[in-house]
Amino acid sequence: MKRTLFISVFALVGLFFSACDYVSNVVETSNNQGTPDDTAVVYRKVLIEDFTGHKCLNCPNAARELHRIDSAYHGKIVPIAIHAGTFANTNPQYPDDYRTPEGNTLNTTFGFNAYPNGLISRKDYGTPTFIKGYDTWETSSYQLMSELADFKIDIVNTFNSGTSKLTCEVNVKALNDLTGIYNLCVFLTEDSIIGNQLDGSTQVPNYVFMHVLRGSLNSTPTAWGEEIWNGAVTKNQTTTKTYSNFTVSGTFIPKNCHVVAYVYNNDNASASYYEVKQVEIKEITE
Repeated sequence: MKRTLFISVFALVGLFFSACDYVSNVVETSNNQGTPDDTAVVYRKVLIEDFTGHKCLNCPNAARELHRIDSAYHGKIVPIAIHAGTFANTNPQYPDDYRTPEGNTLNTTFGFNAYPNGLISRKDYGTPTFIKGYDTWETSSYQLMSELADFKIDIVNTFNSGTSKLTCEVNVKALNDLTGIYNLCVFLTEDSIIGNQLDGSTQVPNYVFMHVLRGSLNSTPTAWGEEIWNGAVTKNQTTTKTYSNFTVSGTFIPKNCHVVAYVYNNDNASASYYEVKQVEIKEITE
């Protein structure tokens, strides 16, 4: 997976941003058969959601810490930068809009009112430690990395550069017998976006934004994905969802875009409500 440092570059880069067109066709299949290569032990990967904004003077510190954690535990965490809240608003000095309807919904639902802050696989919902400062992200993530996973996620992307159409197949396999309500979220993120960012007291004109949430591939674009299981789930049971005819906006750079897919607990009666049980990431181009 390609990663780029959060640095300032001194080059003239003109970028314009717009929303994605959403998926127009979804196919779902299910079976109880595992695949022959699914014998390896699978550990949890950790979703780190960084709630941020380009007018937030401390947010670059969180971004640098997220980059450090990603480098130290590469392949074990999946980062998403969610631009939302007052500091993500635009003005003449900060004209580029990195907000999304999905990010705004998450920001409001989870009660963010101070930035930078984040979530670690959305663990501890309903407790005072749910929203976590960036100085605790590494410790909180490390605690989850050694846990065996309940799910395995595989992503297969096919991108047509001529039409800018993306087809994404997401396969979710249960690794244990489970009971509950589980949703699948499939998001698009983009790296290496150039724009203005307040860093301390300085406006950085060529700041490099990473892991930026761009939108949802789910059949109905939403922050909450779509239900894939409700009730008993047997070990080795699989569900596959295929998203086709998703148009990647012409203002996005495909080689910098990734699909992030995660399964979370959507049972509001559960002690682990909202918790992300497994997450995976895949570039849309090879």
